[in-house]
Amino acid sequence: MANYEQLKAAVTAVIKANGNKEITGQIMQNTLLSIINSMATGRIFMGVATPATNPGTPDANVFYLAISEGQYINFSGLIVSGEISILQNISTGWQKVKTNIAQADLLDELMSNVYSGGIGTVIPLDLSVAGYYNPNAATKTLVASSTYATQIVNVVPGDYYRLTIRVGASGMAGVVFFNDDDQNVGTEIPGDSSEHVNETVKVPLGATQMAVATSKSYANNKIEKVTLDLNARFTAIEDTLAEVKNVTDQLLENPILIAEEMTADDIL
Repeated sequence: MANYEQLKAAVTAVIKANGNKEITGQIMQNTLLSIINSMATGRIFMGVATPATNPGTPDANVFYLAISEGQYINFSGLIVSGEISILQNISTGWQKVKTNIAQADLLDELMSNVYSGGIGTVIPLDLSVAGYYNPNAATKTLVASSTYATQIVNVVPGDYYRLTIRVGASGMAGVVFFNDDDQNVGTEIPGDSSEHVNETVKVPLGATQMAVATSKSYANNKIEKVTLDLNARFTAIEDTLAEVKNVTDQLLENPILIAEEMTADDIL
């Protein structure tokens, strides 16, 4: 779709004076240009922006949805953190409009915190694999160790597990996820020579196995599959849907988005 200046130029080029002078070309041009200018009072949704998106210099009122955390250099350097935001252009650059809808990674963190207090089903301990799997290798690569051992657990993406383990120094991880082809699809709990008590992890997309590594001598080793009370889960879902509906209603009812007043902390 052409921008407004291109549309204006097209009208000017096409509408000419007619032979009878009843409605001059200039009058027709002025009329159409006035209509175009009046259209610019609303905002056009341009799509989803990322910190790398370059919107150029639009001459229409537009807005983007920013769903990724980071600094949006080409949007006046605005910083998006913790929630989905709307970025809209103004005469001096760009403004951020808060939506109060949490970003996906924040929701994952929130749900991990919720699951950390969920009902745990203990999985019998079976540290039968001597050593640990290299978290930086693309496929299953066992590192021999007399101190650490690993338990392989069959998992389903989206499930949560609560772990009490002791991991080693840098170079290992408490958890490495693998798919059916033994490819590494994610890691959790990097090695730091400390005890991790009730650490909750989510099984990533594509994972079918979870390799849990821990010190064999650690007395508190435990692996639990965590479930939630259904009422608590539905309440969390309903709250999120209510937030989404509220913002959707605002977008439908108010074609011109009004930016929330911001302080220096919001943009620095």
